[in-house]
Amino acid sequence: MENLFLAHGSIEPHMHLGREILSLMPFVMLSLLGIGAFLYFFKKKKV
Repeated sequence: MENLFLAHGSIEPHMHLGREILSLMPFVMLSLLGIGAFLYFFKKKKV
């Protein structure tokens, strides 16, 4: 990752990537919550 950043020699691509990650963050959080809830209920059902 650092090598790619140095090869560009500019902070602009890095900033763009950061913005894309931030825009995807809510979806990641929702999917993690969904997986967590699924595992929780699955374990609860099993016991």
